Amino acid sequence: MDDLLLKIQPTVQKYMDVLSSILGIDVEVMSKNKIRVAGTGLFRSRVGERMDNDSRVYVQVINSKEKIVIQNPGRDPICVNCPQYKNCPETFEIAMPIFAHKEVFGVIGLLGTTKAQKDLIESNLNGYLEFIEQIAYFIGMQISERIQMDNYSETNKMLYKITDNIEQGILIFNSEKRPIYANSSARKQLSLEEKMPANFTIKSKDIKTGNFFEYSCRVEEREYVLVGEEFTYRRYNDTNYIFMFHEKSAVKEKINAYAKMMHSIESHSIIGVSKNMIDIKNRISRLSKISSTILITGESGVGKEVIANALWKESKRKSKKFVAVNCAAIPEALMESELFGYVKGSFTGANESGKKGKFEYADKGTLFLDEIGDMPLYLQAKLLRVLQEQKITRVGSNEEIAVDVRVISATNKNLKQMVENGTFREDLYYRLNVIPIKIEPLRQRVVDIEVLIKHFLDKYTDDAHIQHKEIDANVMSSLKSYRWPGNVRELQNVVEFMVAMSGREQLITIHHLPEYIANIQSMENDPSRVIPIDELEKREISKALDLYGNSTESKHIIAEELGIGLSTLYRKMRKYKLS
Repeated sequence: MDDLLLKIQPTVQKYMDVLSSILGIDVEVMSKNKIRVAGTGLFRSRVGERMDNDSRVYVQVINSKEKIVIQNPGRDPICVNCPQYKNCPETFEIAMPIFAHKEVFGVIGLLGTTKAQKDLIESNLNGYLEFIEQIAYFIGMQISERIQMDNYSETNKMLYKITDNIEQGILIFNSEKRPIYANSSARKQLSLEEKMPANFTIKSKDIKTGNFFEYSCRVEEREYVLVGEEFTYRRYNDTNYIFMFHEKSAVKEKINAYAKMMHSIESHSIIGVSKNMIDIKNRISRLSKISSTILITGESGVGKEVIANALWKESKRKSKKFVAVNCAAIPEALMESELFGYVKGSFTGANESGKKGKFEYADKGTLFLDEIGDMPLYLQAKLLRVLQEQKITRVGSNEEIAVDVRVISATNKNLKQMVENGTFREDLYYRLNVIPIKIEPLRQRVVDIEVLIKHFLDKYTDDAHIQHKEIDANVMSSLKSYRWPGNVRELQNVVEFMVAMSGREQLITIHHLPEYIANIQSMENDPSRVIPIDELEKREISKALDLYGNSTESKHIIAEELGIGLSTLYRKMRKYKLS
């Protein structure tokens, strides 16, 4: 652990010099790590040493968080176990704790060695104690400032690390609009060297691409057209500027790709032949004429957003916007302004002209609230009111704005259980769950696996402009028997991996499988491997839970199917951590 007193050692020494000169007595400071941080007189030459043999009283002060005054060193009860008991050269001792953030970081020791010093202190003991306590307080303030500086530095390091790993380019400018920082994406997009160029300008073109403005950027002799957003923030007495951007060409590619994807995912394009998928397709067609709220449930990766898109594309709102919001990806402090927008001056760093929220962007269209179970309780009440009244209020304003939005929400959580636990509003749950759509996990609709594999196989061979590939029967069997905890998303990634690994080979074999799936297949096909009873038992109970569900009624059925008592089932579920 860092010794903060050592980090501010010169300051601590100055305080001790002042204290010693005023009192006429030698003083020292010991840190909580038993290091002599500062000292005067005889102690000055011993600064930096460990005080293992001279720290007993100081350690007691650190542990008790109370000052100690010893008026008769060598004879006081606290000195009984000291080697110099009844033979102590000191005549008086004061040990005062140094506090910061309610924690003791060290001790100031004041040591009298003559009768005159003892008499001097005792003649005005309370005054001396108040003075030493004040010095301890000043040192504690210096520690607090150092903690804040260290925290600020660590926060900056963390923020820079985060910004270096995001796709958007980020530039920070000082008050004179000179660039002082660029993340790795900005450096790559603008071909920047480590040192910022002298000739660097960015100007708004007042033209919109998507939801953002275009900017003209000149770096030395190079020119770029960027699409992004500018923010301001105050730091001390300066105003800094943050610019987040993408190159216009990249944004256009994404918009075109998104439009192409949206055009192709109507209900007839949803891949799947299982009863669950056919029921969902039929339901989507039946819902095309109404704007009721819909709640899509299912495990992560089953394709909830694909279903939401299909609901939008088949609805009477398909000519208007589809706006998706991932409630789990937005910091709680920003979620309200993200959904409902804000007005000018609402908070530090807010856009000077205010900003629309997602409800306003989705007006006359469809708003998809993904991971709705992660919405904080206080915001659930506001969402309920918006759903009921079709009016929103921007952050920082009292003006109501009418909106006409169809809301589709989705979650991989058990909202009904959350209602019972008090972490999700019951009235909002029923308002969202007017029409429920449940997507079963891929392991429960095995007939869809082969269809999806062939679909993704066509997609990735077409994208790579290579000859269509076939899949070995053993590989297909392995993929159909695999449990797919990541569902369709995981399957898609696996198919992309196999296409990449197979190179020019037309037949995909077990050698092209991801290692973790190939290992499972190898173990299951190994006739010399004896599977432990516990492993078989856990597998069958897990399979039954996937098949029948996790409700009390389902567990009665599972116990009967497995030929065991209900209490035995619960005990084994706890054993294998399946509950």
